[in-house]
Amino acid sequence: MRGRLSEISIVGLIKTFHEGRQSGRLRLGGDDGEAELYFEEGDLVAVNLSCPISADGPYDIFRWRDGEFEFELFTPAPGRDFDVPVEIFLARGEEYERRWQAFAPLALEGLAVVHVAEPEPEDDLSPAEAELVALVREGEHGMPLLSMARRLERGLLETAEFVAALYRRGWVTFESARALQLSAAVQEALNAVLRGYRTFAGKTLTDQLAARIEEYTRRLELPVERRGGGMVVAAEPSRRESPGLWRSLFSFIVSEMSGPIGVEAARLLWRQTLDALEPAAAAVLARHRLDATR
Repeated sequence: MRGRLSEISIVGLIKTFHEGRQSGRLRLGGDDGEAELYFEEGDLVAVNLSCPISADGPYDIFRWRDGEFEFELFTPAPGRDFDVPVEIFLARGEEYERRWQAFAPLALEGLAVVHVAEPEPEDDLSPAEAELVALVREGEHGMPLLSMARRLERGLLETAEFVAALYRRGWVTFESARALQLSAAVQEALNAVLRGYRTFAGKTLTDQLAARIEEYTRRLELPVERRGGGMVVAAEPSRRESPGLWRSLFSFIVSEMSGPIGVEAARLLWRQTLDALEPAAAAVLARHRLDATR
């Protein structure tokens, strides 16, 4: 028996094999890692995890939604090292799944990194909130939720709920790991606009634009390099990236496109480029107000 985790919850899988008094191994695998759950006549007797976990231990798996599962009948357990009754494990698993689902829109993009906003004079943080904010600010580009949970010695679910509460107050934003750095989002936007411009204006004008971008970024000492048909933006951990310089670059690009294709077409192409970006990269550009047309 095999399938995708998006089609059935992990609680549902465990219930199936428990109520059917099955013996064998349930393997879960995906981007989050791997887990093996061993059953003997419906009882859960061993759990092996090959994934990063928080203080919640095996209960972290109940947030997994992407990946595959496979059940192999009669595969023997390597030992009997799981002493939580399956009924209790299932009850707590159901609670975890429900609580994760309560902020699923955040979790889809938010289990990677949080960024903290600048404080307003009227903000009044509790000691626990201040501790979390200080922890996130230790990293220039934010901190993965799992790292935060480990540093705070809390479960991943509790940490996520706590950060979600700060999100609702406007204090933090969530991003995926791909948008960990501003430079990664800038690179995605640069290459997307060059692809769009090539379709609209042709190869010759696009090559000219790329050369002008390379010249402009060299003058501003921005870490942009032309490779092949695209642009590579290097991360600079030793220097704080300047949103103002990137905003200047994007305004320059719109201006350069306006000559051959007209102002309105250039602005429209830029807007279409940003609208088509991956949500994580778009969120970074929006947070730094890098839309050159607004």
